[in-house]
Amino acid sequence: METKQFTLVGWDPPGYGKSRPPNREIFTEEFCLQKDANLAGLLMSKLGFSKYSILGWSNGGLTGAYLAAAFPNEVQKLIMCNSPFRMSERSVKVAQMLTHLENWPPAQQKSLVRTYEKKYLKKMLTDWEQLNIIGAKDQACFEVFKVELKKIKAPTLYIHGGKDILILEEHPIGFQGYIPNFRLHQLPDAPHDHLEFLDEFVKISQEFLQL
Repeated sequence: METKQFTLVGWDPPGYGKSRPPNREIFTEEFCLQKDANLAGLLMSKLGFSKYSILGWSNGGLTGAYLAAAFPNEVQKLIMCNSPFRMSERSVKVAQMLTHLENWPPAQQKSLVRTYEKKYLKKMLTDWEQLNIIGAKDQACFEVFKVELKKIKAPTLYIHGGKDILILEEHPIGFQGYIPNFRLHQLPDAPHDHLEFLDEFVKISQEFLQL
């Protein structure tokens, strides 16, 4: 990203990365990603940013969507990459697969264990699996999410990898039906992890932000 043109602010939501303590709480009265979004909005205000754009990958894109809905006057543009639209039987199977660390690529597994230690990492993954099971059966949270999406005023770009085996094309199409100013950019050969097509990801994102 062109650092002379953009100021980049990165964060770890509570319970992730270096934002510990506290440990991650998945089962909260307010949906955990929506809670993250509200905290991120308060953080940006504390840092003195009254106008900004949001870029999020996977569940970070969902947090970005909640943030854009909650702070429509502050969020100028929203970029999501390979973000899930809803929980389903497929997302449950994916979450179940990811609870087994041996299913992760060795380098990623090593990095995660080094950051979190196995016991805490296993708990986070198991909690996320249980949340997907609940979310796939109970659509109440999804109905709230759809209402929130309609509040988004910011022009929104969704970058989707055609070889993403976790997030299929139905997910960006789902967002398209609820976010008013939405555009979809397909990358036919890109997988789920944006770091594997980082140069193209940055180029597309930067061009959108410069419009």
